[in-house]
Amino acid sequence: MKGEKNMQYEVRTMPDGVYVVVADGKTVTQHNSYTDAQRVSDHMNRLAEHKQKQSLLYSTELESEE
Repeated sequence: MKGEKNMQYEVRTMPDGVYVVVADGKTVTQHNSYTDAQRVSDHMNRLAEHKQKQSLLYSTELESEE
């Protein structure tokens, strides 16, 4: 693939007790409970993985048609 790195979403706890989902060093969402933050993080990671597989599949199909 063209230099795409798989972005990881992870949960971090802020000093004020808010849980944030972070990707690529940037805050994506904020939550009041770790469970909610973890659920969003897991979902986003699965979504990113799915998009990566679709992209791979698509590029493989393009190559086979040439």
